[in-house]
Amino acid sequence: SGWRKAEGVFSEVYINGLLSWFPTHVKNAVGTPLFMAYQLPEELLAGLYGGVERGVRRLVGAGRTEEGVYAGQVAARMYGLGQSLSDAWITAARTFRTEVSADVMNKVEGAQFKQISAENLNLSGNTGKFFDALGKVIRIPSRALMSADDFWRVFAQRGELYSEAYAEAAM
Repeated sequence: SGWRKAEGVFSEVYINGLLSWFPTHVKNAVGTPLFMAYQLPEELLAGLYGGVERGVRRLVGAGRTEEGVYAGQVAARMYGLGQSLSDAWITAARTFRTEVSADVMNKVEGAQFKQISAENLNLSGNTGKFFDALGKVIRIPSRALMSADDFWRVFAQRGELYSEAYAEAAM
């Protein structure tokens, strides 16, 4: 119905207006890498403690356990993070360009925010092209946030993959 479409258009403009505040983008872009930086020394300490615990257990004959964190996981994570940079940039750029997140949950969430489009408003020709372009401009804040989320998701997941692979190989 017309009212539902108007409500969707208003909602898209309103939400992107809220998201356009610069500190929102700074927090989104800085929060994840700060947490990841905090995680590295934590993982290193856990790995050192785990190595000492495994060594003591072997010395006192308390049985062998390979469970826990390994200090080498930090180096593996760092290597994985370095290897993921180009993929993370490619994913973020694709998300920004297509307005479709690489993450399944964001795809569902993002689908409701393409209200300002020729397809949704049943427009064609130059009028439709105008509203498609207008919608893309209005959605720049949400596109930027989705792109940053996808960048950090790929970056973090690849680091975790290398860390877990190291732990699996060490067991």
